[in-house]
Amino acid sequence: MISILSIAFNQRKYTEMLLASLARPECADLAFKLIFIDNGSTDSTRELVHKYRLDVNPNFKGLIYFAFPENRGVAAAVNRGFKLAETEYVLQADNDVVFGPRSLSCLIEWMHLHPGSLVSPNWPWIQKKLGTTFFRSPADLTPAKMKKLEKTGFKARLETHRATGSCWLSSRELFERVGGWDEGFRNICASDDFAWKVAVSGAERYTIPSPVYHPGKITRGQMPRSSEQQEKDVMRFVEKWGGHPEDKSRLRALQIEAGLEPDPRPRKFWNVWRREP
Repeated sequence: MISILSIAFNQRKYTEMLLASLARPECADLAFKLIFIDNGSTDSTRELVHKYRLDVNPNFKGLIYFAFPENRGVAAAVNRGFKLAETEYVLQADNDVVFGPRSLSCLIEWMHLHPGSLVSPNWPWIQKKLGTTFFRSPADLTPAKMKKLEKTGFKARLETHRATGSCWLSSRELFERVGGWDEGFRNICASDDFAWKVAVSGAERYTIPSPVYHPGKITRGQMPRSSEQQEKDVMRFVEKWGGHPEDKSRLRALQIEAGLEPDPRPRKFWNVWRREP
């Protein structure tokens, strides 16, 4: 069994799409518990999550719901979710993620092949192929669209030395070893900081073919004083690491300082590992 950790700040309609995909046994195809962190939502998110019939999926094993009184930022929410999780593996997924057929088993299978790594689906590649509005409501989760997501997802590139944010599968051991997420970041850079900590720890990172859809950047701009906070987060990241989140040469230098082999240039593979429908 794995824990699926999802965090929401309003955006109820996207949360409903996530839940709709988890209610499908062909998509959430492993035993799972849902850990839902409500990061200060002011809409009807709480009511939706508590009343949604996830139990129509026999793989659903329970809900843990926690609500912050106000938005504490994604890092604080992720850390709280890991504290509440009872499983060795935790899949952190933004509330606007849609899981396609066989996506959970695909991710966990790769983790078993590469234990101790950080694994993510190649949702940016899928998004590029399907567009940012492929799923707009639960009504869009039709058999035809889910089949297209499945086929597209398993055709995505396999990329090494990289794990995309918004949907990460991690072991508890790795998460705790790198110190979890830095709660000094409130809006952006929290995921970049975590990724850099994982890279400097020597753990492997993979972005794999898996049918997981994410429209991207739905919640980020909704936070109060979003632009101002983003600037603060970037400045904090530069002060902490000595480089911008996109400065991969700085990351490689830090890996060398840690006595590790630095990341090579990103490698993208086709037809290396793929589970065809």
